[in-house]
This record gives sequence, C-alpha cells and structure tokens, in this order.
Amino acid sequence: MNAILLHRSWPESYAYLPIAFDRITKFCTKYNDDSPPEVLCETLLTEFAKNAPGTIVVLGLRPDGSVCGHALVALEMWLAGKMATVLQMESDEPLKRTEMETAFSVICKWAEDNGAKELQIFARDRRLERVFRRFYGFETKRIFMKRPFGPIAGSN
Repeated sequence: MNAILLHRSWPESYAYLPIAFDRITKFCTKYNDDSPPEVLCETLLTEFAKNAPGTIVVLGLRPDGSVCGHALVALEMWLAGKMATVLQMESDEPLKRTEMETAFSVICKWAEDNGAKELQIFARDRRLERVFRRFYGFETKRIFMKRPFGPIAGSN
C-alpha cells in the first residue's frame, strides 16, 4: 500500500476525490458518526481548493492504483495549541505495521508543515485505543463523552 495525500497540485487527486467522498460518507454511516457526511465532504472540497488546506484526506492505494483505505485529518486549535486530529481512519484490508507507519508519516509531515504541535486520533473503541497506544506511540489523554441537553437522567 502507498499512502498519498490528495492535493490540488497533484492532478490525479481530482480523479480520487469522488472515491474519498464515498469512503467518508460510508464511514459516517457505518459508525453512526456525529458529523453529517455532506458537511465533511463539503469542508474537504472547500479546503482542497486552498494552498494550505486545514482538512485533508490521505488515501491508501494498492499497486494497481485502486483505493484500499483512507484517513480524514483536520487542523484544530485546542488549549495546547494547533493539533492535527485524525477524524476517520479505515482500511479495507489488514495493513502491515510499516504501511500504517507510512500513512502516519504522510499525515505528520503535512501537520507539522502547517504548524500543528501534536497528532491526536479518535479511537472508536478500546481495542483501537490499545492498538494506537501499543504500536503507534499514542497516549490516552482524555475520554470524550456526550449527552443531550436537558434534565439529567435519574434526577427529580
């Protein structure tokens, strides 16, 4: 697998954008993502047109050029400064550790070139949390939780 960052300066990126949009949309549906897929795809398209995009997609390509994975990454301001956040990451087939490291190196280079101080990732479950911690050097810093507005369940 080869990891490529879609960018407007690479002409082939335009052919891969619809595939990226399809993967992002399917990810949102599969994992009941909080973000509407049309918002993510519109944001990616808007950012794609910029010289220094704040949201990018990295695709995993097989030797024949077919897509086998993707990562959606956004730059965000957090209390500690600018962070690169991996919002989505999925592969259609098991990846070798070196292939994951290649994908992370592409993401990290882009993030550092755009002023990010750290990389963070949303792990969908505890199993992925352990994988990212054990093999890729991530550290569990916080656990995000959410609830709807309104009365707290069980309160009178």
